[in-house]
Amino acid sequence: MSDTQQLAGLLELVRSDPAFVSISEQAQIASTVDLVGPAVIYPLAIAQIRQSQESGVVLILTTTGRAADELAADLSAYLPDEGIEVFPSWETLPHERLSP
Repeated sequence: MSDTQQLAGLLELVRSDPAFVSISEQAQIASTVDLVGPAVIYPLAIAQIRQSQESGVVLILTTTGRAADELAADLSAYLPDEGIEVFPSWETLPHERLSP
């Protein structure tokens, strides 16, 4: 059994959990959802949100570029057929007055 198949099984278990169902329902009602909690739940919750949609794009904002890269890698394990892209952060030099 491959790692992807094992993670798909975990996503199947999460689908019936009341907390994750609530997150998915909130995403269908509102256009934004704020997730606060341990980082390990983010890919599971986002994967469930994406699978509950018929179509469209899910945009996820992270605090750092590294967090975005890690989340994209985790999401690709749960959603291997989705096109997951990471937009690079806006880099500024220390002496520049502009801040992203």
